[in-house]
Amino acid sequence: MVVVAIICITLWDREGPSGPLHKTRSTVQTVTTPLARVGNFFTSPVRRWTAEVNAGVISEEDAKTLYKQNTELRQQVIDLEEKLLEYQNLELLFQAQKNPDYKGVPARVIGIPANAWDQVITINKGTKDGFDVSMPVVGPHGLLGQIVEVGPNYSKVRLITDRRSGVACMLQRSRTLGIATGSLSGTLTLEFVANEAEVEPGDVVITSGLGGIYPEGLVVGEVQDAITGVSNLYQIINVTPANNPRIVEDVMVLTNTSPFVETAELGISR
Repeated sequence: MVVVAIICITLWDREGPSGPLHKTRSTVQTVTTPLARVGNFFTSPVRRWTAEVNAGVISEEDAKTLYKQNTELRQQVIDLEEKLLEYQNLELLFQAQKNPDYKGVPARVIGIPANAWDQVITINKGTKDGFDVSMPVVGPHGLLGQIVEVGPNYSKVRLITDRRSGVACMLQRSRTLGIATGSLSGTLTLEFVANEAEVEPGDVVITSGLGGIYPEGLVVGEVQDAITGVSNLYQIINVTPANNPRIVEDVMVLTNTSPFVETAELGISR
């Protein structure tokens, strides 16, 4: 093969452009050119992809740097989203407070109810922040409960869904008065509403302001259903609470309520 190659090179060099080797090469190239074009058409995408892959290859050091930057950026996004949620929660709390005559102090929930018998949450502020027993507490969507125990840096809040709680309320649409009481199921029942009173599912229940504990106009919940004719006097009205205490993170404590609020169950007054 080496000898044949040397002979071909010698003849190619010595013959002119019209020699037999030149003519043979020209003929072969004329025949194979269309085939080369077809092959180039089908292989060009693969070649482009290979070039892009090769261009995208980075060093191990660059990969580590990019991974670190990506991790930091993801953490920043998470922090910003958390700040946005916190801001939105605080905005909802200020809206839920509604009454401009009351001063609201925000606090953080640090403990949720342990069981259905004791619907009490713990928040991270207390007497150092001006909190006292019987102060109302609101959540992002309305009334949440009332402080029943307070320490220097914590307070315990009995929820309105607790079976021992009672809130003077009224139906916002009809202005019909009633008392919202809690239950072991975590729902509310609006009691002492006459059978002839007009009640519809979806009616908003708000605080009436009677009794001096809770200011008027705080959202308590929404009527789920109303059953009439069970007794000669009153309907059975089931109310869905405005807040779900198990997902509430921030609350607002109303600190300048009336100084003569009586809490019968605790046997104390302020």
